[in-house]
Amino acid sequence: MEIHGLKLIKNLLKKSVEICGKEEKDIFSRGFTRKNADRKFKSHLKSVPICEYLRLIEVFSL
Repeated sequence: MEIHGLKLIKNLLKKSVEICGKEEKDIFSRGFTRKNADRKFKSHLKSVPICEYLRLIEVFSL
C-alpha cells in the first residue's frame, strides 16, 4: 500500500513537470522551482518540500 502511495507521488511530480513544459531530466539539472508550478499544484508543493519529491524520484530511479 505504501509503495502505491509513492508511485502516486512520482506521477504527481511527473505531471507537474510536464505542465511546466520541462522534461523530467531537467528537474535534476536545473531544479524545480515552485513559482514554475502550475496553479493547481502550488498549494500541494507548499505543504510538501520539493526535496522530498526529489528523494522519492531517486529511490524509484535505482
